[in-house]
This record gives sequence, structure tokens and C-alpha cells, in this order.
Amino acid sequence: MAFTNLKDIFKTIIKWEKKLNKLFEVAEFGIKNKDSHKIITYLKKMQINNLEIIENVNIKNFEKNKWIQFLPTHKDKDLIPKKDINRRSTPGEIINQILEYDKKMKEFYLSIFNNVKNKNQKDLFDSLVKFKDWQISEIYYLKEYYG
Repeated sequence: MAFTNLKDIFKTIIKWEKKLNKLFEVAEFGIKNKDSHKIITYLKKMQINNLEIIENVNIKNFEKNKWIQFLPTHKDKDLIPKKDINRRSTPGEIINQILEYDKKMKEFYLSIFNNVKNKNQKDLFDSLVKFKDWQISEIYYLKEYYG
């Protein structure tokens, strides 16, 4: 998917972040392992809060130059992990899949940051990269704890 404006980028970001919510909902329902269930519950709450922050970004404050040029093409299939979380998933498997997804989202934010020329837009995507770094560090903490 090629992007030409900030509104389209944020619609896609929200769509991709919501796909992660669906993954958590399915996992929360199906996972029987007690530790895995704790991880899913925690990560789901964190994701809901993070999505709320992203949804509340007022993109009008960053659209001085509405047309965004030279952004790389991104496809859903390149971002969404191919593996599934199922009822027998271990805490480590869950954490690794979520980590993979968040790293890809960070790469996406970084690719936009590296291509936008408008300072406000660059600052916005720099903030999103840092925000995703924080999320990833939280997941690494869980990985250390649960393995």
C-alpha cells in the first residue's frame, strides 16, 4: 500500500494496531496456561491504552503539507505475523509473536520518519518510534520474566 497523506497513514496504523487487539481477544479466550493468560491480559490492556493514544493524535496539527512523498509501499501481509497463538501457546511463544509484530510496526514508523520532510511530521513519527520502543522494552521485560 502506497501512502500519499497523513490521514491515510494513520487510518492504516490504527487498522494494523487493531489487528493486534483481535489477536489478544482470541488468545485471551482460548489460552489455558495460567502464566500465558496473565501475559495476554497484561499485553491486551497495554495495547488498548496504546491504541487510544494513537487514535487521539490530532493529525490536523501535523498536516501543514498534506502530500507526503516518497514513502515505501507496505502490505498487510508483510506486517502481520504468520504464526497463530493457540490454546497451547507458551508464554515465550506469545511474547515472541507480539514482539515480532511490534518490531515490524516500529520499522514502519521509522521508514515514514526517514522519508517525511516536514519537521512536524518528522517529530510525530519520531515520537511514534520512541513510543513503540517503550512498548518493545516492556515486552522484553516480560520475556525475561517468563522466558
